[in-house]
Amino acid sequence: MISQAFPHTNRTALSAKSARGLRGSAPLVAERGVSSRRTERRDLQVLASRIDPKDTWWEGKLDLPNIHEVNSTTEFLNIMQSAGDALVVVDFYARWCGACRALLPKIEQIAEKHPEIIFVKIDYDANNEMCKRMGVRVLPFLQLYRGACGKVTSFSCSISKIKRLRDAIEEHNTPRCFLTKDIPKIAELTAE
Repeated sequence: MISQAFPHTNRTALSAKSARGLRGSAPLVAERGVSSRRTERRDLQVLASRIDPKDTWWEGKLDLPNIHEVNSTTEFLNIMQSAGDALVVVDFYARWCGACRALLPKIEQIAEKHPEIIFVKIDYDANNEMCKRMGVRVLPFLQLYRGACGKVTSFSCSISKIKRLRDAIEEHNTPRCFLTKDIPKIAELTAE
């Protein structure tokens, strides 16, 4: 483990590079030469939460045609434009996010069950500015869009809140009624 000594103290701290897996925690500080179970447990947590570069969980296990990975604002807008009136579920995730990792298989199951819904995955770290402009402040985060209605709902979703996504899909994935040229005129309906 990489550690950095503080010159005038008897402490060491994990470097930012080795503490990256702590998800926003302050760097660990321990007395040099003093080993405690608490310090050892924290060190193990750091090692356990490190990202394996060979693990590509965010790519998913299913190759479904209705799941799209978006890497730019232009790609996102193109998908939204081509979606028409279809329901679009946008999943904001990060590769280091354990809750995002747990949620992906459930989202894939829902996508497989609903091929008419378009699912869009956006990596928060790779598209930070776009995500901030879209109001993403916590991960995993979902937004649902529907044609001319625009954004119909958004919420933070974890594996324990998957029912909320299913309920939102049930509510917003209903058939829409459109007026077409084939509608008879009022005079035709009232004529006897």
